[in-house]
Amino acid sequence: LRGRVWLLLADKQVQPKRGVFDQMCQASAESQRQPDKYQFSILIEQDLHQCFPVSQPFDGMGGSTRDTIRRILHAYAFYNPKVGYTEGMCLLVGLMLTHLHAEDAFWLLDAIVHGYGMEHIYTGDMHRLHVDNLVVDELLRMVDVELHQQLRDLSIEPIMFLPGWILPIFVRTLPWATLVRVWDMFMCYGYTFLLRTAVAILCLCRQTLLQLPHEQRRMMTLRHLVFVPPGALSEVNVLNRALELPVTNKEIVRMEATAERLLQERVPSDATLEQEEGVRRAPSMQGKPMTKKTLRVLLGRKNYVERWTMRTVRSYPQVIMCSVSFSQSTATPFMTVLPPCRHEAADKSSSLCWP
Repeated sequence: LRGRVWLLLADKQVQPKRGVFDQMCQASAESQRQPDKYQFSILIEQDLHQCFPVSQPFDGMGGSTRDTIRRILHAYAFYNPKVGYTEGMCLLVGLMLTHLHAEDAFWLLDAIVHGYGMEHIYTGDMHRLHVDNLVVDELLRMVDVELHQQLRDLSIEPIMFLPGWILPIFVRTLPWATLVRVWDMFMCYGYTFLLRTAVAILCLCRQTLLQLPHEQRRMMTLRHLVFVPPGALSEVNVLNRALELPVTNKEIVRMEATAERLLQERVPSDATLEQEEGVRRAPSMQGKPMTKKTLRVLLGRKNYVERWTMRTVRSYPQVIMCSVSFSQSTATPFMTVLPPCRHEAADKSSSLCWP
């Protein structure tokens, strides 16, 4: 029943075409037989091996197996070559196949990619994640200044753990009962609910994060955010905390639009600023204190700022992408830092600061 409801909720986004799924399966037959010839095939096989090992057989609706997941992913890579395959998509298909037959899962995947904003996550430099980094950071500052400040002091930004949450839409992060309820809300309300869920998880981890010992606190915090303990992540806790955020979905959309503009604006280099101002600046550009006017522009609602006090100084280092890989022998996470996102209007020495 849940799968049918997901299809109904995604009805405006999904456009099934008779026979297309079978055609794509036939077109991708060679890539399935000879995966070494195609880059996306190699990635699919690696992800399948990690997420659905042969030693733990997958049993989905209608007799779906691990091979069914492979067939759908190869077919979709041919159907939508712009997206191809991105890490985590096999987990989405696996979850769908527990509620849907193969062809329905294929079209629901297409609806999520095109209609729910995941296309901007799965293509290019994952620009959407850089936008989400700013939005989640600001939402956390609004609801929990103490936790936000501790993460800032540890030089931890949301983008260091968000990819592992957002790319597979929390399949790796949430317990099953909570996960399917979050998917219900995601299919109903769209991408903004994923950001609400991310902030809710951070708030529910608050007590543990604030009580970590000072020795190696940064490493332990990152590990805790990558492998989130499921204890506090019940469906009631996560959904209530996500829905209680003091912003509307429209305001989150405005925040995303503002963050998008900030990422695209040209930020002067430190050398230029030194020359113009005649003063020696620190190596990283410091942001200005958050003002009521700035927050009013950010949210687009004049009376909102009266409920919050502006205490923190905004400072954003250059946004980087972090992906989490896993060692099969030790199951120990290690962070791989990727080059910073390149934008048309940003130069190499730019730092990102809040206006």
